[in-house]
Amino acid sequence: MTLPAPAQEIADQIDAALDASNPALDGESFLGYLETEQAAYLLQNGNYFQGLELVPQIPNDGVGIAPDHSTSPSDQSESWADVIPPSALPNELISRPAIDIYSLSTGIKDYSLRLDFSSDGIVYRRTIGFLAHNWKELDQ
Repeated sequence: MTLPAPAQEIADQIDAALDASNPALDGESFLGYLETEQAAYLLQNGNYFQGLELVPQIPNDGVGIAPDHSTSPSDQSESWADVIPPSALPNELISRPAIDIYSLSTGIKDYSLRLDFSSDGIVYRRTIGFLAHNWKELDQ
């Protein structure tokens, strides 16, 4: 799907930040670091880390929102701050990231990084990991 120019600019900023060398992660990209941390978390806990939405609402038109690194699901004691150093993320996020986890009846476990943002009143989502796909427009 081709995004409108303003939405594409936001998506490009998010994608670049995910793939960039991050000094707070010893030069590793956010995606590379997340993959390493999730593998370690799975070995230690028997499932992947679930990260609730880092910001309370979907950022609109590239205006950032301060993340809350302390959120955690009721059945998991670890928060984002326990898995991803807060310094590895900007002070304000232009997308709403979350990590969703999956346990299939076949025993397969997986996770995905979900990113949402809004541009000109339309919400866009990219999911990386399980059933990965490109940015798409969400039906309201």
